[in-house]
Amino acid sequence: MSAVWIVSVVLAWVVIALLTVVVLSLLRQLGEVRALLGAGAPGVVGAQLHDEVAPAEVPTVDGGRIALAGPLLLVAHQPGCESCGDVERSIAALAGEVQVVSVLALPRAAAAAHPSPPGVPVVAAEDLPAALQPAALPALVGISAGGRVCALGQASRYADLREAARATTDAAGDGRRLTSWGYAAAR
Repeated sequence: MSAVWIVSVVLAWVVIALLTVVVLSLLRQLGEVRALLGAGAPGVVGAQLHDEVAPAEVPTVDGGRIALAGPLLLVAHQPGCESCGDVERSIAALAGEVQVVSVLALPRAAAAAHPSPPGVPVVAAEDLPAALQPAALPALVGISAGGRVCALGQASRYADLREAARATTDAAGDGRRLTSWGYAAAR
């Protein structure tokens, strides 16, 4: 094979790799575009802002149970998820400020084997009610003390997760406020 053919094959593979990266990045932005167009908050399948959350208990991966009663922040992520950023560290840091639940998008057995942040209950995504299961990662759902969804979206930075946590404790009104990570209840 001549040098020209080798160079052309290598260049073709480089172009294919670049196009793959571009397509994947565009797909990742699809949820945000849908949210801006009013198709709902990115990251969550069925829940909408201000929906009432039926009282329920879900099993934790360590064999316990946790009530889905607010104020509560459900944060869905997965180990090795590129877009999840530093969600695991942020969850541990938020644990003292608000009730945070780590929702692992893994099968129950794999979620149980994953090390959990200290003081943070961990549940498998499959154990959540269907309306609260993540459609994309990362995802968050804030539940107010009144049992209503007061925060929905995707956040991977500590500052965004902290703002969502505050939205769960300060939830008031039937309005909707657009944030950098999704939607929060507003007056």
